[in-house]
Amino acid sequence: MNDRYPYLPGDVVNASTYNFPVHYKILEEITVERMMKADPTLRDSVIRGAKELQEQGVRAIVGACGYFANYQEKTAAALDIPVYISSLLQAPIIKRGLKPDQKVGIMCANANALTPGLLSQC
Repeated sequence: MNDRYPYLPGDVVNASTYNFPVHYKILEEITVERMMKADPTLRDSVIRGAKELQEQGVRAIVGACGYFANYQEKTAAALDIPVYISSLLQAPIIKRGLKPDQKVGIMCANANALTPGLLSQC
């Protein structure tokens, strides 16, 4: 994704977070604004970028933005390696560890973009 902010250690996009080599692919045409709108024209770009990484020999694809969930299902179906491009994929796992009356809280940049369609891919 084409964004600029400080990537601190521990952030998925900071290579020092890992004790193994990582490859990155910046998709220049993808912006947070377009992803929040679930722009369907971005799907092919996401898949193409993920396939390029797969061809470089990576073992899994991860992403740093929850709104990538809009493209999770189609991207995972198009690749031969595991794909976890949305941080929101962690929410169902976290929910399983909570008491029945507890809820998972999600903070996001735009609550209107946190749609049932987006959440259904997690």
